[in-house]
Amino acid sequence: MRRFVHEMRLFAVALHEDPIEPHFQPQFSLATHKIFGAEALVRWLHPERGLIMPDTFIPIADESTIIVSLDEAVIKKTCEQISAWKQAGFPAFPVAASPWAGSAHPEEPQSSTSERP
Repeated sequence: MRRFVHEMRLFAVALHEDPIEPHFQPQFSLATHKIFGAEALVRWLHPERGLIMPDTFIPIADESTIIVSLDEAVIKKTCEQISAWKQAGFPAFPVAASPWAGSAHPEEPQSSTSERP
């Protein structure tokens, strides 16, 4: 329980200080040699342990309301990146960002977002 409380505090600070970052996995067509989409994959840049994969922190966040803030942060940063790509002149393509809120509760509806720059 002590570790859980400590990790939750670190995670709450992480959301406040902004080291939650989406990494984008492109979908690439071998036929056209072009990117036709991407998926935003969340990572936590921990101040002591470096880059932490979601399978480590999502279950912790999902046991509290922090998961909702995480979803909002990932979607916001994904939209910001889409905007930056658009401003840089990259062609538009869909980007998926999958919220995790309720992921431990399959009876609740899930949603995803797909943005087009």
